Amino acid sequence: MSEYLLVRLSKQPQAKGHWWIGAEHATTIEKSGEIASWTNIDELVPHAEGRPVIVLLSGADVVMKTVSLPAGGARQYEKMLPYLVEDELAQDVDGLHFSVLAKQEDQVYTVAVDRNWLSCILEQFEACGLQVENVLPDVLALPTEENATAVQFGHEWLIRQGQFSGVCVEHSWLPILTQMNEDEEESPVLEITSYSQVPELNDSSSQVWTEKLVDSIDLLLYRGALSSPITLLTGPFKKSSSVMKYWQIWRGSLIALVALMTLLLIHHAVDIRRMSQEATALRTESEHIFRTIFPERHKIPTVSYLKSQFTNAIQTLSGGEGQDSALSLFTSLAEMIGSTSGVQLQRIHYDSVRGDIRIDVRGADFQAFEATRKKLSQKFDVEQGPLNRDNNQVSGSFILKNQ
Repeated sequence: MSEYLLVRLSKQPQAKGHWWIGAEHATTIEKSGEIASWTNIDELVPHAEGRPVIVLLSGADVVMKTVSLPAGGARQYEKMLPYLVEDELAQDVDGLHFSVLAKQEDQVYTVAVDRNWLSCILEQFEACGLQVENVLPDVLALPTEENATAVQFGHEWLIRQGQFSGVCVEHSWLPILTQMNEDEEESPVLEITSYSQVPELNDSSSQVWTEKLVDSIDLLLYRGALSSPITLLTGPFKKSSSVMKYWQIWRGSLIALVALMTLLLIHHAVDIRRMSQEATALRTESEHIFRTIFPERHKIPTVSYLKSQFTNAIQTLSGGEGQDSALSLFTSLAEMIGSTSGVQLQRIHYDSVRGDIRIDVRGADFQAFEATRKKLSQKFDVEQGPLNRDNNQVSGSFILKNQ
């Protein structure tokens, strides 16, 4: 089962960060702790252990607004948003990052956060090797009910006032918040469901608090953060898909692989072309030899025809498949003459009727002829002809048959 590291950060001076570790469908928080501030994200590294991270930003550091779009502004509303709320914000809108949470007809629900602060947070996580899965306001991790919902977190109260709005206020500010609601004469009574012990407020307050205690505020926030569809990772902070992430990692290897495969294909194509050229050259040479041997035959329709004609000619020349064939005689003669010294072969005559070979040879003396006869007798029936001396050379003949 997957585990996550949930981190809550605040931009407020001296505000500590809080972290929790649990399973995807947690029933308990496995580990929890604090870090000194949002600038000490590196303190999370020993606890992360490769777990994906979800970041909660304090509701005090984000601004949630519901904006009514002017007529004709539906198409370009994302570009218009900063300027539609500019008069309601104390901070320069050019330094804010806006995320659209939802759009319902001409109503747009948006949240804004300091762009540089968000960028610094994400850069710190990346530098520490921690993968941030999502960023959202902490108040929007609370459950939604028919009434507003709230929890006390340390000395602060997180209050979710609707599906896309909420506030984070100091406990000491609750009376001020109450008075602000009382000043609005036409405002209905604000009903709040509290998962923490209800705070003590002025009896004249127009806020009605209902206590609905839970076993663990930490677990409540953890579950809400993991299940929330809301994200501030939009626009320039939008997460790249896992495909693109792995593409960036493996891009060099894949390019090298494609280059290697291309080279192999080119090499294979060159080999095929070379072998095709060699085959064409061999066929041309074979056809040339065929027409030299058989000048009366001009057409060579197929390679198989060429082969069959050569085979038939060889069989005809050899006189069949028996031991007395000319090829058999010549093969044996070549082996014997090659290993015989003292005589020189002058002429060879094959008699197909008698099935023998007559060889005329010349040697230095009669002893050379006698040695040759004995050598030939190892494989042939030898009939030696008359010997003649001419100056310093002796000439004669042998008639050979296979034994």
